Amino acid sequence: MKKDYRLVKRYARALYKEAGEKTGRAIRDLSQFYEFIKTNRLMKSLFSNPFFKDEERVSVLGAICDQVEFYEKTGRFMRGLIKNRHLSLLPEIIDALIKIYYEANNIARVIVITPIKLDMQAEERLKESLKVRLGRDVVLDYRIDTTVIGGLKVQVENTVLDTTIKGELGLLKASLLRG
Repeated sequence: MKKDYRLVKRYARALYKEAGEKTGRAIRDLSQFYEFIKTNRLMKSLFSNPFFKDEERVSVLGAICDQVEFYEKTGRFMRGLIKNRHLSLLPEIIDALIKIYYEANNIARVIVITPIKLDMQAEERLKESLKVRLGRDVVLDYRIDTTVIGGLKVQVENTVLDTTIKGELGLLKASLLRG
C-alpha cells in the first residue's frame, strides 16, 4: 500500500497543534504503542487483521491507554486513527511529528553511524561539538554499521561528514584521479 504523505503530515500537524507543549509526551506515547504492537504478535494481529471490528480495537486501545497512563490527547488521536483506518500510517506519523517538534524547538537530529557504540565521554564530546557548530540543541540517532572501518559518519539533514577510513580513501582516490 502506497503511503499518503500529505495525510501523514496533516495528522502530524494536527497532533502537534493539539498536544502543544506536551508534544514530547505524545511522541513517547505513540512510539511506545507502536513498539508494543510491532513486537507483540497478538496485538499486531488485532490491529492489522480486518477480521476484528474497529470497536474491538478501540476497546483494547482504551485498556492499554489506561494501563500505561497515556496522555489523554494521544489516546484520542490513536482512536481516530483506528476509526479512520489509518493506524498503518503510525510510523510515518511519528517521524513527521518528531520533525515538526524538532523544527519548532530548534533541535537538530543527527544520525551517527559507527562500527561500535561510542562510550559516554566520546558521545558527550561529539554532541557538544555538534551543538556548538550547528548553534542548536542536538539529538543523536545512533546506527551501528559493522562494515564501517574506523571513524564515523555524521549526517545532519542533507549534509554528510564521512571520517571513515573508506571515506578518506575515496577522497584520496578522487584526488589522485584528478591529478
